[in-house]
Amino acid sequence: MKKNAQAYCLSKAIRLTAPSDETYTNLYQGLADCYNLAQKPKEQIQALLEQYKYDKNNHQLLYTVGRIYQDALEDMSRAKKYLEMFMATRPEKQTKEEDPEGTVSASLYNVAERRLDVIRKEQFFREGVPSKMIINNKEYKAVN
Repeated sequence: MKKNAQAYCLSKAIRLTAPSDETYTNLYQGLADCYNLAQKPKEQIQALLEQYKYDKNNHQLLYTVGRIYQDALEDMSRAKKYLEMFMATRPEKQTKEEDPEGTVSASLYNVAERRLDVIRKEQFFREGVPSKMIINNKEYKAVN
């Protein structure tokens, strides 16, 4: 009985000293909100990415990071990277109007697609035809 009590006490001590993923998620979400209010987009992105480490199913964080890179920092290559990562999380069965999983709104995927279209068009006019493009999670290569 004494060994069980010791094991119980030690496991409880570990739980108390090591915060849960949910606690980390909430802390980083609060930190990201603070950086947003302080208009510090780079720091906000870092907090969001840390939050994503503990909340891997919250794919909307990838969209938010891409949006910040696009709107606040005007870093289109990083915006494109995170928006494409977000689009890769779209369920295959999902149409543009519905979200069978009930997690991320289908309309948010549509917004991300439009943002990617804008980035790709700007990139095309700035750099010419890319050697490859990813559209709706399918890779297309340029024909020479």
